[in-house]
Amino acid sequence: MATVARIKKNGIFYSQFMRPGDTINLGVTYASSTLTITGADGTALSDANPGYICLPSTTAGQYKVMEIAVATHFFIDDGGASDIVGEEFGVTTSVAWANPRPFFIYGCMEDSDAGVKFAISPNPCASVVPATANIGYHANAAATPSDNNFFFLNATDPTTAYDGNPCEKIGAINMVMSAADDWTVQALATVPSGIGQHYIDAHHAAIWTMPAGQNGCGDSSEVFDEATATTNLNFSTTSLAVYTINGNGWCCCNHHHSTQATAGANAVTIYWYLPYKSVVNTTAGVFLVKGFGRIGGGAGHYALTGSVVSAAAYCTLLKSTATTDAVQGNDFSDTGDYLYFSTTYKAF
Repeated sequence: MATVARIKKNGIFYSQFMRPGDTINLGVTYASSTLTITGADGTALSDANPGYICLPSTTAGQYKVMEIAVATHFFIDDGGASDIVGEEFGVTTSVAWANPRPFFIYGCMEDSDAGVKFAISPNPCASVVPATANIGYHANAAATPSDNNFFFLNATDPTTAYDGNPCEKIGAINMVMSAADDWTVQALATVPSGIGQHYIDAHHAAIWTMPAGQNGCGDSSEVFDEATATTNLNFSTTSLAVYTINGNGWCCCNHHHSTQATAGANAVTIYWYLPYKSVVNTTAGVFLVKGFGRIGGGAGHYALTGSVVSAAAYCTLLKSTATTDAVQGNDFSDTGDYLYFSTTYKAF
């Protein structure tokens, strides 16, 4: 479905078809620790240099083209007088997320189609702005941490005027977080970042790395633990989890752990951590884990199965079909032990 937009350029009005999510003359810049929504060429938005976005109306079934002619859509990150400090989204507080993490830029419709603001979120498939408890803005973190949260690029409280209203994904950036819960935008050219499908696709195609000690992991140096507690288990060659996130909210995560360096000491189930919490599993919708490993020496080769824990950011593995035969810390008793597995699960 398309609508006709009345566009102004160089003082001249002309008509152009636009579909929901389409933008005209919108871009981003990152300079002096500030991410700003600008004109497509980086020039400040103004009455003489407006941008446009087509969004679903707050009246169901309708669309409206909105003009943006003010340069007030921005935020300052950890490199300056931060506007976003304390905004945890869904990660573990006071633990750095030191690897780049993808975020998506949304255009959001105000009540009664009265205006438009921009927000960022880890959620790659939102269609409406979340509830007020899940909205943050300049110097005001969301009341309830969640990866479904929206952080608005504006100093004016957007909560009651935007919650529950339509939004469209229009771009992508990526950031890292310090142990002070403050975020830093990464160079826009590293993983191509900005407004437009090119930048969205780049973030869906990129392979991201899960940091240690995050999403509830009880071991600060690993992406796994012993049921939320520190583990002695350690791998010396490779020990990491990498992931992708697609536009429908599905996350594919791969764990790779090779050459056991320190044996686990306890008969406690290992939790293997993921970059996002899963949605609530249903009886017909458990998200499976498949892998293989050499556990306990040369004779201990296993085809591993498991599942993502409902509404949690970790999974467990089984050495057999018995639900009591979980992979435990002290199973890894030989220096040649290794484990690889993959899971694809619904995160949003």
